Amino acid sequence: MKNEGKAFALLFGFVFFAGIFLGGFNYLIDCANQLHSFKPESQEAIVARGILNGESVYFPTHPNERKCKQELIKQMPEKVDTVAIGASLLMTVNKEMLNLPADEFYNLGASGMNLKDYMNTLGMMKYYGKDADNFIFLLHIDVFLPNVDARNETYAMFGDYYRNHLESANIEKKDFDKISLSDVRSFIRTLFSVNYLKDNLSFIKKHEVSERFIVGGEHPEYAHYMNDGSWSYGEIYQKNSVREVLEDVRNRGKEYMPTINCEQANFILFDKIIQHLLSKGKEITLYFPPYCPSLYAAYPIENSPCFKEIEEFISQYDVEENITILGSFYPEKLGMTDENFYDARHVRREDMTMAFRKCE
Repeated sequence: MKNEGKAFALLFGFVFFAGIFLGGFNYLIDCANQLHSFKPESQEAIVARGILNGESVYFPTHPNERKCKQELIKQMPEKVDTVAIGASLLMTVNKEMLNLPADEFYNLGASGMNLKDYMNTLGMMKYYGKDADNFIFLLHIDVFLPNVDARNETYAMFGDYYRNHLESANIEKKDFDKISLSDVRSFIRTLFSVNYLKDNLSFIKKHEVSERFIVGGEHPEYAHYMNDGSWSYGEIYQKNSVREVLEDVRNRGKEYMPTINCEQANFILFDKIIQHLLSKGKEITLYFPPYCPSLYAAYPIENSPCFKEIEEFISQYDVEENITILGSFYPEKLGMTDENFYDARHVRREDMTMAFRKCE
């Protein structure tokens, strides 16, 4: 019994001190600013103000994108012409492509956005009293697959708030800017996350600067938000050649082409969003993002049923006057080659006009 008690004490001590190290290291480095975003004047609020003042905001570190976009929504004008909502495949859509001034278009996209993020973003707009005449949505497969991304959990109350609007339910407008139980859960989960430890270790190896963001100036070596909230990658990533594209296909191609079916409930919810916006007289653009040709060559699209399911679902909107459908899952229909991509999925910013148009 003594030996068992000693072994338990040693195990408890190891777990305790490992937890302290893990939490302390993650909190100190916090490469994506997930653990330092609850201050009265958050870094993300300063980022949003810089964008609205017409500046580019550069990131030597990776920003807390969802928090940045929440702050941008809070500070943007009450009514604008157009907003874009979607994952990184849409984040380079900008005011020049739409021929709009910076204060009439805002890209509200964030990496890995799925349908819950769409609901959260629309809920934020509703909650903070912001509106647009035109809504652009990315038709990425992650929107219609089962949700496996926890990054949206912190903002779930906004999604619930918007869902109540969709269902015409009684709406209780609470103070969502206060720290909630979901904020605390997300903080604790991130603080003791082994995956976040890996991200922080990788960050230390790659970065030699202490600034989390730089407002204004010219620092093209860093990824940055433009003055409309759209995203531009850093110089090194922008110089990716076809070799890097093919390497990404080899390393992550299977991950990009899931062989599971879409979540049918997501189609129903997405349609509710579309019908609600149409009932308010809004115009909608739906964008099919292409992947690079070599990805489809290595992993044929017919093996990923979700692509076909999305196409069949979206086809019902072809006759809607206030809905425009742009792009295509198929790069050859857009005249695109591997040279038009940063990696297996992301179209080069300068080539987005090739993809973001009606398919012939």
